[in-house]
Amino acid sequence: MQLPNRDECFMDGNVLHFGPGRVLDLETPFTDRHSPAGTATFINELYESCFLPRVHDWVTSDEDEWQDLLEEEREKVVDEDTIYEQQLVECFTALHAHEWKTDVLELMFQLADLDRLRQFSQPLPGSGPFTVYRGVSGPNRLRKVRGLSWTADLGVACSFATRYMMERPAVYTADVKAEEVYLYLNDREEDEFIVRPRSCRQMPLLEKEMRRRAIRRYPKFHVSEEKASKKRRELVPDMKQRRAEARQEKQTAEQPDEE
Repeated sequence: MQLPNRDECFMDGNVLHFGPGRVLDLETPFTDRHSPAGTATFINELYESCFLPRVHDWVTSDEDEWQDLLEEEREKVVDEDTIYEQQLVECFTALHAHEWKTDVLELMFQLADLDRLRQFSQPLPGSGPFTVYRGVSGPNRLRKVRGLSWTADLGVACSFATRYMMERPAVYTADVKAEEVYLYLNDREEDEFIVRPRSCRQMPLLEKEMRRRAIRRYPKFHVSEEKASKKRRELVPDMKQRRAEARQEKQTAEQPDEE
């Protein structure tokens, strides 16, 4: 949970530079196609009114000044609804976090006060360390192996790896310390840890074994490997058609208007 080295950080507009070759574009707001418009607006307002000023203050101040700024901010809080940490937890749990930029999301958590952040989630289930799992699938840009949502339940991870019937399902595992965990969430009984492990490793699980564990964990929501393979074959032509239509739409948009 270490912030980037402040000595190497500077802002260029809304672009954060931290370390050699590391650049984070903070200008593009979050979008979420699967959540109500009001909820997406909520995270964008939090992002622009709370998070971006925090980034600026953090980059332009030294460590003592940064702590003083946070203390001043906390003293101004009158209504709990205005607390950055509470809003961040509410946004994260309400939205589909896979739509978010992982690096920006991690920085949002890093700039929060950990003790205050954990006030709005369940207590950790022990003192740690914890063994956690993450299920992924699909092409490279969708896999997000080092995302922030992990679970201590292997069956849950297998479910996320196989439920979307995408290619290359896999489960990764990592060991994390208590101080590395941002949040622990178990409202949906998924034993979820919000953490970004420094390293992880892929488990040697075949798709058949992952599906067996997923079906055992969620009997009503999963299908066999044979049905999943059939469904994937049906989806491939649709995906190719959608990609072709998207390319055509882009080419049309790029064509100059006729005078």
